Amino acid sequence: MTSAPIVTLFPLLVPPRHPRLEALGEAHRVLARVPDPVPAVPAIGVRTEPLSDENGVFEAGAAHLGARVADAKLFPGLTLLHEVGHALDYCVLGAEQGWASEGANRTPAQAGAWTAFDTAVQQSTTWQLLQAARREDLDTELLAAYLLKPKEIFARAFAQYAVSGAPESPLNMDITRLAGRRPPQQWPEDDFAMLNHALQRVLRAYGGVT
Repeated sequence: MTSAPIVTLFPLLVPPRHPRLEALGEAHRVLARVPDPVPAVPAIGVRTEPLSDENGVFEAGAAHLGARVADAKLFPGLTLLHEVGHALDYCVLGAEQGWASEGANRTPAQAGAWTAFDTAVQQSTTWQLLQAARREDLDTELLAAYLLKPKEIFARAFAQYAVSGAPESPLNMDITRLAGRRPPQQWPEDDFAMLNHALQRVLRAYGGVT
């Protein structure tokens, strides 16, 4: 199995005068610093679209469209990394057989890495706050239930893992803002430490020969 740096699978396919190019370029530079190679697949790419409801989107049924970021929404850089996380989950780790975060395309060694990842997630204070939020008002309950889906956990964790490798990046401020929301949508730095190592173990379980 050959492997490739994650960034090579996600070229930034954005017009040169796009209003969010600076933020998207920063996120792409952060992505380039992720050290873990993954199985080489045809390039997936990152694009922008005039989305009305979502900050970004990746659809398993339209994987050929790649990871897509809204033209005019909040947190475009972090959204890029989040949607790359979804595409990585389905197209690369899941080999387009399903979401690896939900159990698709796992060898025994990979399953062990995912078990450690799930354990780290569930031991985080953020996980406990999300579980508690499911007992609040209906809107909060629905948001918390969405945030607790395995593929959403993985996408947010991947985005934060990438940003953690670039401590000087302004994207760290976005992480802090989202970690402070109720219910929390990212992890405080100290709460993410164990999860950071567990996610790296997952990626390394899939890495091939460069």
